[in-house]
Amino acid sequence: MFCEKCGHSNKNSARFCEKCGAPMSSDVTQLASSPDETPVTRVWTPDVQTNTWQPPERSWESPEQQWQPPEADPLHPVNDGYEQYYHQAYPPHPDNGYDPAYPPEYPPEYEEQYQPQPEDPQKGTGKKTKRIILFSAIGAGVLAVVLVVLFAVILPAFNRSNPTDISRYYTLKFAGVDEGVPEQSLSDGKISGWFAWDYQQFALDSQMPKSKAKELLDDVGSLVEKQYILNGEVTFFSSFDNLKTADTIKVSFIWPSGIIEKNLVEKCEKNYGVRFSHDYSVREYNVGDMLRQKNVTVKQPVEVDLLRYIADNGLFAEEVKSDGKVSVSVAPFETKVNGYTFVLSKGSLSVLVVDDKDFKIGRFDLEMSNSVNLRSGYVVTLKYDSYAKRSMIDKGVVLQGDSVTYTVKTPAVTTVPTTVAPTTVPPTTEPPTTVPVTEAPTEPATEAQTEAPETTLPPQS
Repeated sequence: MFCEKCGHSNKNSARFCEKCGAPMSSDVTQLASSPDETPVTRVWTPDVQTNTWQPPERSWESPEQQWQPPEADPLHPVNDGYEQYYHQAYPPHPDNGYDPAYPPEYPPEYEEQYQPQPEDPQKGTGKKTKRIILFSAIGAGVLAVVLVVLFAVILPAFNRSNPTDISRYYTLKFAGVDEGVPEQSLSDGKISGWFAWDYQQFALDSQMPKSKAKELLDDVGSLVEKQYILNGEVTFFSSFDNLKTADTIKVSFIWPSGIIEKNLVEKCEKNYGVRFSHDYSVREYNVGDMLRQKNVTVKQPVEVDLLRYIADNGLFAEEVKSDGKVSVSVAPFETKVNGYTFVLSKGSLSVLVVDDKDFKIGRFDLEMSNSVNLRSGYVVTLKYDSYAKRSMIDKGVVLQGDSVTYTVKTPAVTTVPTTVAPTTVPPTTEPPTTVPVTEAPTEPATEAQTEAPETTLPPQS
C-alpha cells in the first residue's frame, strides 16, 4: 500500500510509513486487484505540502519586545551574548536543527562585534616554539653525553677487548710517486720502494689523533721484528730497488719473546688504550697491485744517452772572461727522445724531463769539471751527478753513458810578457806555433842594425 502523505510503497501489513512515519490508513485502496476482478488503472497523486515553517519574528524590530543582550562575561563578553541571542532568534528546526537558508543575523548594536575575525597564524606559536627549543636542548645534551661515553669508555674498552692486527697498517711506498697526483708512471723493472706505517688509516680506525697514532706505531713497530722475502732471498731491510710489477714481497711480523720487550709492548698498549694481536703473521704485497691502488701506470724503460747527444751536436760553448781566461758551459737545448722531452735552460746544468702528456716527471743535474780559468788545449769532463740515474730509473728513463770530454779551442788572451808563459803552461801542452812567434822579431832587427850605418854615415861626414 502507498503512503497518503509521501506516496512511499509499504507492505500491506505496515501500520506506519517506512519513509516519513505517517500512520497508514486501513481503508487505503489496494492497487493490485484479485484475478477475478476487472483491473482498474488508478493514478495516485500525493498531496503537496509546502514548508510552513517560518523563522520567528525578529524581536529587536518590535519595540514591545526589544531584545536586550545579557550582561557580558568578562572572559567571554561576545560569545555568551551571541549564543543566547542566536537561540532566541533562531529556535531549532523540527527536522534538521535550523534552516540553512537563513544565515545568522546579528542585532544592530552587535553587528561589528560578531563579525568573523581571521585566524592569527602566530597564535600558539610561542608555547610551541618554547617546547621545541626545550626538547632540542634536551636532545643535544643527551647526544653529547652519549658521545662522551662512546669515545671515552666504550671505544677504548672495545679496542682492549678486540686485539688489532698491526700488520694491516704496514704499506709499500714507491720512490717518485706523489700521493694524490694523477697520471704518474714508473718504469717496469726499475721501481724503487720501501715499507712504512700507515698512520692515517690507523688513526681513523682507532679514533685516535694522527700524532698519537704515529707515536704508538713507531714505539710498538720498533719492538716487532720484520723479515722480508723477495724472489727467495731473505732480508731485514725495508727498502728495495729494481722492482717489477710481477714481484711479490712477503713480510713476516715476529713479536718479541723476551720478558723485557714483552713488558715494554704491554706498557705501550696500556698507555694508548690499544691491544695488538701478538700472533706470528705474514702478509704479501704485490708491486703491481699496490701501484694500481695508487693510480700509477707502469711503462717499459726508455734508454737515453743525453751526454752523447750534447757532444755530437756541439752544445759545448766557450766564453772568454774579463781576466782573459776561458770558461766552458753547455748551451741551452730542448730535445725529444723516445717520447720524453729534455729541457736545459741557459746558464744551468739542471735538466727538466717531461713525458708525452706534458707532465713534469722529474729533474736531474749534470756535473762539469774544470769549467773556468781554462786555456786552449785544456780538457773538460761532463757527467751525471751521483743521484741522476737512480731518480730517472724510477720515472722510466735509463740514462746511458758515464761521461764525455771536450777540448778547449780558444786560446787565452794574456797581458803579461811572453817570457812568463812557459812557466805557467806545461811544455807538453804548449802549441808548436808559439816558437816562431818569439824568434820572428829578432831576425829583422839584426839586419836593420847592420845595414843602417852604411846608408847613413856618408852624408854625415
